[in-house]
Amino acid sequence: KLKLFRFKRYWSNNWNRFDFFVVIASSPVLLYPIFDLKAFSVILILRLSRILRLFRVLNFIPNRESLFAGIIRAL
Repeated sequence: KLKLFRFKRYWSNNWNRFDFFVVIASSPVLLYPIFDLKAFSVILILRLSRILRLFRVLNFIPNRESLFAGIIRAL
């Protein structure tokens, strides 16, 4: 994405900034099999928060209010 949009256009989107931060912060987790990195377990929560992008897509679905209410009930 960075190559496609170039740096300035890529960096102008806040979601892209968030994704960039999460990917960079998650890179030490790749060393988990070698070292014990329990301090980086918080990064997994950030990786899961990328799911929030899904809710942006759900805005285009008709009757989304009832869908969101169902998701909240399920959680």
